[in-house]
Amino acid sequence: MSRMALLTNNTGLLVSTVLLIAGALIIGLFALLMARAGQSLRPVLWFGGIFLLIVGPQLAGNLYKALHAGDGVVSARSGWWNRPVAAPDAPDALARLFGEEAADAMVTDVAPMFASAGVSPRWARFVIFREGATAIIAAFDDAAAAERGMLGWLAMSGLTDWVQGDARRGFSGTRPAGDVIFTTVAGCHLGVWSAADTSALKAIVSASGFPANTHEAVIAQAGDAVVEPPPFGLSWPAASAFLFAYVLLVSFAFIKGAAWASGLPAADVPVVDVHTLHSRLLAVADTGAPVSVRALPDGAALEVEWRYADSRWLDHAAAHAARRVHRLVLRPDAARHTVYVTDYQSALEGSVGSGGASLRWQWSTGIVFFQAETQSSVGVQLDAAGNPTGELASTWHFNLQAMKAPFQAVVRGAGWNWQPVILDVPPALDWLVR
Repeated sequence: MSRMALLTNNTGLLVSTVLLIAGALIIGLFALLMARAGQSLRPVLWFGGIFLLIVGPQLAGNLYKALHAGDGVVSARSGWWNRPVAAPDAPDALARLFGEEAADAMVTDVAPMFASAGVSPRWARFVIFREGATAIIAAFDDAAAAERGMLGWLAMSGLTDWVQGDARRGFSGTRPAGDVIFTTVAGCHLGVWSAADTSALKAIVSASGFPANTHEAVIAQAGDAVVEPPPFGLSWPAASAFLFAYVLLVSFAFIKGAAWASGLPAADVPVVDVHTLHSRLLAVADTGAPVSVRALPDGAALEVEWRYADSRWLDHAAAHAARRVHRLVLRPDAARHTVYVTDYQSALEGSVGSGGASLRWQWSTGIVFFQAETQSSVGVQLDAAGNPTGELASTWHFNLQAMKAPFQAVVRGAGWNWQPVILDVPPALDWLVR
C-alpha cells in the first residue's frame, strides 16, 4: 500500500499527520517571530515538547493500527481476498466462497441493493441454505470500499442498533427475529452471515472461503460485544499501567517544563540579602508603576496587584460594572537566591436592567507567559460613588510584561533568579512545581 493510500484509508492516521505538520509550522513561525524580537525561545521549546508528547503517541498508535489492520483477525496480507475475484456463478466457484452446500442453494444477485448505501460492489451474491441460514459475499475495488460497504449494509438493513463491534474486527449480534448475524471484511471482500444460533453461524462461516481464523477470533456470542484488544499486543492491565505512567509523564513535563520555560537567571552582580530585596521590591510602587505592593501576613512573601479595570457605566438598556485584577505573589527563597512567582487573575462583570440581572466571575492561577488586553465601555461613565463623570466612554489597557518588568529588573539586579511556578504550594511540595 502506498503512503498516500495508507493515509487516505486511515482517518486517524491522516488527522494525526495533519495535526503534527500544522503544529510544527505554527511552532516554527512563533520561534521565528520570537527570535527576531530577541526573546527567549524557551517557551516555544517547552510547548513543542508537550505538543510532541501528546501528538507523537497518537501518530504512532494510528500508524501501528494502519499497518497491522486485521492482524490476528482477518489477515489482509495474503490470500485470495486481497484482490477482487470473479463473480462466483459456477457451482465450483460458489462452493469455494460459500461452502459446499452453496452448490445446491438458492443464489441471488444483490449488487443493486448496495446502491442505496452509496457503494457499488463489483458483484454481490446472496445464498439461502436449506436450514434457513443465509450468506452474502460481495467484492469491491479495495479494502476501504469493502469497509464502507459493510457499514452501508448495516445502516441500510436497520441493524446498526442490533450489533456490536467495529469496522476492523467485524460486527455481530441478534436480530429482532431471533437469529444471529455476523459481518466482516477480508481484504476487498465483504461477508455477511446469519443463522438460527451461534453454533450454526460459526459453521457456515468456517465452511466459507474466508480466512480460517475469522470465526474463531471474531464472532462473539450473540449479544456480546466484539472487544477491541489493547494496542501494541499488550494486555489490558499492562496497557492501563502504561497509560497511567504516560499521563504522569505528560503532567510532570508540563509543570516542570513551564517553570523552566518562564524562568529568568540572575544578573552577574553581587547577591543582596533577602531584607534588602524586600525593600527594593516594595519601593517599586513609588516609581509610578500602576501597581500596589504589600507584604503578606506571613512576612515571607509580597503581593503585587494591578487593578487595571474598574469601571461603571450606564447605557440605554442597563447599568454595568467591570473589574479586572492581576496579582503576583513573590516568595523569595534565601537558600536558593530565587524568587518564586505565581500569577493570579480575576474578572468580575455584572449588569442590571429591564432584561434582568447577570453576574459573572472568573478566577485563574498558573504561569502566564504573555498577555495584552484592551477593552472599552461605551455609555455614561460613573465614579465609585455612582455619580456621572461626564465621560461617554472608557478604555482600559493591560500589558503583563509592563507589570512584571520592573520587578524582574529588581530581582535579577539583586543577584536573584526570577522563577514563575504554576502553584504557590507549601515547602513540602515545592519540588513538584519548581
